[in-house]
Amino acid sequence: MKKIFYTVFVLTTITFFSCKKSFLDVQSPSSVDQDFVFSSTGETFKVLAGVYDLWRGGNNGLFYDIDVVGSDAESHPESYDAQLRHIPEGLYATEISIDFADAVNGWGNLYKVANRANIIMEAIAQKEEYKAAVAAGKPNDWTQLYGEAAIFRAFSYHNLVRYFGDVPYFTTTIFQTSQTDSARLISRDIIYDKEIENLSKVAPLMYRLGEGGINAERFSRTFAYGLAGKMALYAGGYGLRRTDFDYGTVTFSQIGTENCH
Repeated sequence: MKKIFYTVFVLTTITFFSCKKSFLDVQSPSSVDQDFVFSSTGETFKVLAGVYDLWRGGNNGLFYDIDVVGSDAESHPESYDAQLRHIPEGLYATEISIDFADAVNGWGNLYKVANRANIIMEAIAQKEEYKAAVAAGKPNDWTQLYGEAAIFRAFSYHNLVRYFGDVPYFTTTIFQTSQTDSARLISRDIIYDKEIENLSKVAPLMYRLGEGGINAERFSRTFAYGLAGKMALYAGGYGLRRTDFDYGTVTFSQIGTENCH
């Protein structure tokens, strides 16, 4: 699989000279640690805002290549030969490279969003204010932020499954690429079940639209339930399936016949 790169801390190299003055032994102001980044809801939202920014353009290429191509209600904003993305629109009249940039970038960005969501959820889960709100069953700013991160992960895997089928699946943070060396394909049915289950847990602890200052620019309880419903429809619908993959005890009804040409 494509390596997933994520940098959590800014690494600083300090060069020491022969002079032993104490003022040279200082911490770089660019160094940050996780305790500070997640020290308050305000600081945590700054991290989340960066994920929103990445998400907005994370899979734009795949949207144009697949969603628009398969829609009878949308069209490309450019002329046919203006972009390489029009190859899929022409039913692959020209051979498309396995390293087609939009697919590679979409894959990497969606996993990056999911990984950052895991980092945020793991950090918030340690907060006493979060634990108290969960125990009381009442939303607060921490449970709202946790829910937004959970939606990012669910939405990322929803799109990964839509575009790539069965994919590697991570519910804990990846800090080093070596952690992905043993990754294997996980059934989309397992991914959908786990992410829908997680959405059902976080949704009641999120603010509805209009509550807690949440508007349509951020994920809300309303959005969480909507996404869970959408994913459930995809999970229960027809889709292309690999014939060389063991889906366990799950059985499928087949429409049409295999075409191996």
